[in-house]
Amino acid sequence: MSDQQTSNPHKKFVKKEFSKGSYIFNEGSTGDMAYVIQKGRVEIVKGMVGQATLGIRAKGEVIGEMALFDDAARIATVIALEDTTVIGISRAAFQERLDDMDTSMQAIMKSLVERLAELSVKAISNKEAEKW
Repeated sequence: MSDQQTSNPHKKFVKKEFSKGSYIFNEGSTGDMAYVIQKGRVEIVKGMVGQATLGIRAKGEVIGEMALFDDAARIATVIALEDTTVIGISRAAFQERLDDMDTSMQAIMKSLVERLAELSVKAISNKEAEKW
């Protein structure tokens, strides 16, 4: 993996490159960054033994977005299926942008994130139940 600051004058975005088979982040780890896939494909998996595939993401999609909102542990592992390039945005940079929103938009965003988190937990629980 390689890291480099993008040419963004605010230095709030980080470009990272991962070779095929590399772990972008691991289930249970903490994170403060989300990533937009610029090139490549990744697999999202749950569980260390007998992994369940939760999904595949590709160019233009976001991974690790919940890290922008809280300090909770990552709920899944993300693995590069091919050479992959991502652009990371930190929680601090994201929060700066949220702070620029009016309060009603902030409330809507908070509600959407809470619902997404609930649905993610339910979906993962259902996926794990299917294995049994």
